[in-house]
Amino acid sequence: MNTQQQMSGKELSNALKSHRATAKIFEILCIGCALGMAGMLFAGKYLFGFLMLIPIIAFALLMSGQQSAIKNLISGNIVQGLLEKAFDHVTYAPSQRISDEVIGSSHMVFYKPYEKINGDDYIDADYKGFHLKMSDITLTRKEEHYDSEKDDWEESEETIFKGQWLTCDFAKELSGEVHLSAATRNMVSSYKKARIRMENEAFNEKFIVTADDPEEAFYILTPHMMEYILHVAETHRGNLYMSFLRDGKFHIAVNTGEDFFELGKKSTDPEKLSQAFLEEIRWYTDIIDQLRIEPNLYK
Repeated sequence: MNTQQQMSGKELSNALKSHRATAKIFEILCIGCALGMAGMLFAGKYLFGFLMLIPIIAFALLMSGQQSAIKNLISGNIVQGLLEKAFDHVTYAPSQRISDEVIGSSHMVFYKPYEKINGDDYIDADYKGFHLKMSDITLTRKEEHYDSEKDDWEESEETIFKGQWLTCDFAKELSGEVHLSAATRNMVSSYKKARIRMENEAFNEKFIVTADDPEEAFYILTPHMMEYILHVAETHRGNLYMSFLRDGKFHIAVNTGEDFFELGKKSTDPEKLSQAFLEEIRWYTDIIDQLRIEPNLYK
């Protein structure tokens, strides 16, 4: 065990406060330089304006270093211990993520196809005999749009999904392959004809259901299951996506727009951080607990 993992609660709190304060200073300096650059460019002092890029980049890198230090402190002193309490045979790799193959095999339904996968905070563990993987995932794609002022096409990166992704292997064949997607405006417009309308109108307002065989959707999504999923969606921030696969794999993704352990950027109290992270973990394990006893889920 290294010295970082041996920090007391008070030492950890002080270290987090120090790094957060330093990161804030670098953020303010970065913004100040950016405003100064804009002012110089507006005044026609182009050389001095472009030279301001140097301190902007430097302060941005220094701020990023402080944020990385915060993440390392939380990982070594809080996260690893919590994961070992919640799971068996756990491996936590902060710089890794769920593989492209696993993400692709989920066939998760979004309003647009993604082209690139990024992520971190990878967890590989066993829970009550089931093998699971979890990480932060960001899905993006390149988009081109026409800028009428420049009379030219410009390329930008669009985020399709950013949040937490968990996959669990129930090691038994499921009753079918069914996908649930949050009924966002883009999803409703993209899957207006392909969606399967369920008997629960509240569920239809919240989710779009797709499946090759509609009967499988009705078999897996029983009235009880739909009520449970609605409850789950209401108790967590972010849009919810699910994939039930015939081979026994289950995927759940929550589009929170932030990292799993991002709370560390906002709080320096180790006890509050531990409790918040534990609640996040339990939200996912409670879903697994419910699904493993759902009789209609298995073939």
